Amino acid sequence: MRLVLAVIQAADVETLLRDFTEFGVSATQIEGDLAVGQGGLAAVIIGVRDDQVPDILTLIHARARGRALQVEPLRPFAERVEFWIPGPTERGTGGASVFVLPVERFERMGYA
Repeated sequence: MRLVLAVIQAADVETLLRDFTEFGVSATQIEGDLAVGQGGLAAVIIGVRDDQVPDILTLIHARARGRALQVEPLRPFAERVEFWIPGPTERGTGGASVFVLPVERFERMGYA
């Protein structure tokens, strides 16, 4: 058994969770700044059999897409105005960071 921990954009979570349900696996979503360290991100935890890991990674790869984000730079407060870029810049965001960990023991307690 393996534990798959995927940190993805919160915008991609709902479709990914729907895909997991159709595939027949359940997942737990952890959302918020304290869980993943930055706004707009969510962590999804999935426990699967070893032979299901490639399929799970394929689903994550299909849904956790990269995208461009327009960032408006802050205007300078100091005297170094000559280095200020006067327009929005584009920054890449999205995708996923996925960790696949071995599981020594799994127990289901109650309905969780």
